[in-house]
Amino acid sequence: MSEAHTPARPALPSEAKDHVTMRELEQRLEAMGRLMDERTRYEREILSTRENSIKEALAIAAIETRRRLDELNHSHELALENWARSLPRDMFEDFKKENDRWRETVGTFITKTEPLQGQMAAVVSRVGTIETLGNKLSGAFILLGIMGLSGVLALILGIARLSGALE
Repeated sequence: MSEAHTPARPALPSEAKDHVTMRELEQRLEAMGRLMDERTRYEREILSTRENSIKEALAIAAIETRRRLDELNHSHELALENWARSLPRDMFEDFKKENDRWRETVGTFITKTEPLQGQMAAVVSRVGTIETLGNKLSGAFILLGIMGLSGVLALILGIARLSGALE
């Protein structure tokens, strides 16, 4: 605005200071037109930059929104899978009660059978002895079935002669 206060040309001493000549008015109007054009260009650039920035921000926001929606869709699928594999609370409570009863039964059984551990070990060793005798007997029956009675007697006599019990 400093141009508005300074004349377009130097004022002559004979000119009146309270009024403006036509030439000076034209020069001032031309300067004001240039100033308005410059400011209009400046405002257009600002508006254009703002508009481009808003478009870019909207594009980025759209991408981010799409990404979040995709995550939410995936989360929804996971939630549906988890829900399909989960139990309702009342079914879980029933299972928990039944499991607690089972644990108490097992604990009671273990407590009752603990003093009988020695007897159980003796029974296990007897069962092992019976199994060994059963295996020997079944082996003898198999040998008897394959060789016959005379073959088994011949085998026993041959072993006795080799050991020196018979001559």
